[in-house]
Amino acid sequence: MKRYPRELVDVFRGFIPTGSRYYGTHTERSDHDWLCLGSRVAAARLELDGHEPRPDGSCTGLPQFTSLRFDQVNVIVAHCEEFYDKFLRASAVCRVVQPASRAECVVIFRAILYSETPE
Repeated sequence: MKRYPRELVDVFRGFIPTGSRYYGTHTERSDHDWLCLGSRVAAARLELDGHEPRPDGSCTGLPQFTSLRFDQVNVIVAHCEEFYDKFLRASAVCRVVQPASRAECVVIFRAILYSETPE
């Protein structure tokens, strides 16, 4: 598994692997995903330093976290412990359930992170 960039260790804490590679449902093209805890200011500083927010915009604009890309590594920066804990819970469920598709994974995460009832 690819590691998160070492320069982030001084800025963020609690790095945990997540995503399809962690759940065992990845493809050859899947990125390596890491969750950590850190402030919005630190995440914004990394963006200013040239680290890219996710290009699809799916993770930007949500107040609880920022998602940044470093080559083939995505770092999800949770901005509060409550969100970090919920994300860990959703990730653990996905690891056990091993969703067959990204859509199923999204349903699990939205139910746990935002208390949304699946339709």
